[in-house]
Formats: sequence, C-alpha cells, structure tokens
Amino acid sequence: MKEQLINRNRQFVFEEEKLDVSMYFMELVQYANKGKSDGELDKLFKEAGELLSIYVASINTAKCNRSKIENLQSKNLKSIIGHDV
Repeated sequence: MKEQLINRNRQFVFEEEKLDVSMYFMELVQYANKGKSDGELDKLFKEAGELLSIYVASINTAKCNRSKIENLQSKNLKSIIGHDV
C-alpha cells in the first residue's frame, strides 16, 4: 500500500510539472501576441490553473496519507516489540 501511495504521488508530481511547462508556453504565446487573445488561450490557461490546483491538492493528500500510514506502522511495530524503534 505504501508503495502504491509513493507511485501515485510521483505520478501527480510528474503531471504537475508537465502542466507547469504547458502554462509557461501559453504565457510565451500570449507574450508573443502582445497580450492579445481570442479568448481560447484564456480558457486554456484557466483550465490549466484549475488542474494545477487539483494536482497540488492531490500531492498534499498523498503526502499526508503516507505520513499517516508510516505512523500507524511505527505504532504497530512498537506494540509488537514492546519499545521504541
């Protein structure tokens, strides 16, 4: 289970990085057009921002869940062996 959380978190981080790059290139296109837009780029940029928020929240949730699992495993191990590890 822990390995699945680690892999899922890596995938979220990878997707977040790809989205950052995409947003950077959209900014370059907007700059090249001297800030003018037909509205389509604005829609894409807004959607990318929403996706970015989802990925960041997912990354934070995965980290929190991983920490909870590690704490539970540590407590279980302590109860088995009878002292701190």
